[in-house]
Amino acid sequence: MNSKVHNAPVAVTSLNIELAKSLFLSSSTRVEAFLSPKCNNTRFPICELPTVLLLSIVHYLDIPDFFRLVCTCKRLASFDKNEGLWQFLCVKRWRELRLPVIKAFPISPSLSWKNLARCFMVQVNLLSDKSKFTGEGFSRTSADLYFGHWSHGQCEGHGFRLYFQTPLPDPSTITTVNGQNITPLENSDAEKAGGEVSTIKYDVYEGEWARDLPDGFGVKRWSNGDSYSGNWKQGYTHGHGVYSWGIGDRYDGNYDEGKRNGEGTYYYADGSTYVGSWLNHKQHGFGKRKYLNGNSYEGEWCEGNLEGKGTFIWQDNSDYHGDVYTGYWRDNSEHGQGEYRSVFGTVYSGVYNMGTRQGNGSFTHADGYSWAGIWHNDIPQDLDRALHPKMREVLESGKCTQTLTNRTPFYGQVLFRCLDCHGQEDMEKRRYVCQNCIEVCHKTHRIEKKIWTCGRSFCHCGSGDSGSNSCHCK
Repeated sequence: MNSKVHNAPVAVTSLNIELAKSLFLSSSTRVEAFLSPKCNNTRFPICELPTVLLLSIVHYLDIPDFFRLVCTCKRLASFDKNEGLWQFLCVKRWRELRLPVIKAFPISPSLSWKNLARCFMVQVNLLSDKSKFTGEGFSRTSADLYFGHWSHGQCEGHGFRLYFQTPLPDPSTITTVNGQNITPLENSDAEKAGGEVSTIKYDVYEGEWARDLPDGFGVKRWSNGDSYSGNWKQGYTHGHGVYSWGIGDRYDGNYDEGKRNGEGTYYYADGSTYVGSWLNHKQHGFGKRKYLNGNSYEGEWCEGNLEGKGTFIWQDNSDYHGDVYTGYWRDNSEHGQGEYRSVFGTVYSGVYNMGTRQGNGSFTHADGYSWAGIWHNDIPQDLDRALHPKMREVLESGKCTQTLTNRTPFYGQVLFRCLDCHGQEDMEKRRYVCQNCIEVCHKTHRIEKKIWTCGRSFCHCGSGDSGSNSCHCK
């Protein structure tokens, strides 16, 4: 026999179909004759029929007849492995469902078209006593379509189910497109006829079942593009699995009754990642987060927030690049005892209150000079003692501090913001004024105390050096 017969279905001409029909419908030849174990003794021995006619007969047969033939005739047994023929017979059996079935099936190689065809032999939901059925079969309602194994009337074992988003149209419904009758689900025919193609939205699951629910390993795909591959328990994702969102996010880790619980890795669509513990879909416990801008955090989490002890490293393009904070957090802010090390070599070690230095703390300059005391709203209460001797010397001289800080940007100081020289919109530009420049040209202006800084922000005025109102902030 030609090898092509084993790999793909052969086109069936109308002449061959009519000849096959005449063989089956003639009074002298019955289907049972072809299905007889002694098929070579019939009036039309199967072994003597041309291959193209055999294929025509196969296409004309219904699924149960074909199963009986391939089990009876050695020549037809070679068709048993031809998935193309099995697919044709499945589509022929439920032609109105061919679009959703063909697009969704199979998800994995474990379920073939032959398996699907075998299930077509029994429609379980139409049985008079469904509760007693055990074996392979299918069930069709307006809401779903199931093919697979059954046990005492329930889905049990390996199976394949389509969940339709809207009730499935009645296949007997007929619409007219350019003079041709088209059923609502026959989209390929509608396309050929020049009509509109209907869209059927459905979710699909293939895997293990127990008591009518996914249980064991299975794969599910949702109509919105999401998918899950992993373990299930009584209809819930449970155990290890991989969930992929249509937007590009992906989670690879443990589930507990449908929720991300335990250890897992979350890959964000923007390229950032989280590796660590989860509780009820949120980061909880110890975890590591790598952000898209290069920043990273490693430490404790609580309900999706940085909370507990952890280390945050700034690696983005902001003014904090290279800085490291190690200490306690609450609601994503530094809170409690912590240590902040800047890229300039300065170190603050003390208490934070929701991101602000508040309480006892020490500040150590890059050259080792240190001060310890009380902080309030990020500013040392005893400012004179907190200042480095060189900074104190400059302030006592009445000069602008920018000369010192531009040369050696390691000395802490308090800078102010003049609201009259540059308004609120300039806040992000960090255009600040030192104490001496305020005394020279900003004395009557509205001044707001802003920051204690070391090395990142400098006075932009410069009038303190000239002793005249030559402010550079304007």
